Amino acid sequence: MSEISEEARDTLSEIMEHEDDSQYWQKRFDTLSSRDDTILRGCFKELRENGLINTQWADNYPYIIQILKDGYLYDKHIQSDQDSNIINFEKELNELLERTKNIKSPINAASISTNIDEYNRPSVDWLNDAEIFYHKYLTTHPLANRIKNILFHRQLQAYNELVSCFKSIRRDQDFISKMRGQAMEQVEIFKNKEIGAMYDVFLSHANIDKIEIIDILYS
Repeated sequence: MSEISEEARDTLSEIMEHEDDSQYWQKRFDTLSSRDDTILRGCFKELRENGLINTQWADNYPYIIQILKDGYLYDKHIQSDQDSNIINFEKELNELLERTKNIKSPINAASISTNIDEYNRPSVDWLNDAEIFYHKYLTTHPLANRIKNILFHRQLQAYNELVSCFKSIRRDQDFISKMRGQAMEQVEIFKNKEIGAMYDVFLSHANIDKIEIIDILYS
């Protein structure tokens, strides 16, 4: 789904908010300056052309506004599109940090009734997964040496220290942009390999005339 302008999105929200008020838009247009009137009409036009609403106009204002399916679901569709653009690095980082909401910090002393190993198991499992994530993505990050040291010593505070590091990495937009760029490069390499394989298969069954066509495609 195509993204609409911020002004059109605000207008769509306003339409939904006053969906049951038949007099709202007449009063709204009556109070507008010439400039704001032009902007609002442009927003209605944008919403209609994107298949989000239908309108019928009378006395120079919209007296019937029908919100269409995509209008009601617009925010959901846009969020879904944005989620699909998140690369695996971001998904895995977010999942690791989301898990910490249900993990208690490890302890080294407790009452007799508490099994310390069982109590600490979720944080130990998390540290293991964090180490896999580190080797997979973070060896070039500025915090790499600090993370490596924390993982090597695995002291009691290691869990909390790594959570702090990962939160900092999630805020590091420069590194995230770099990772996105690398992901896009991998996609392009994969696409090029697929194209090359397709041409190679075609060439293996080609006669002399077809070989000349392939030469043109590769040139």
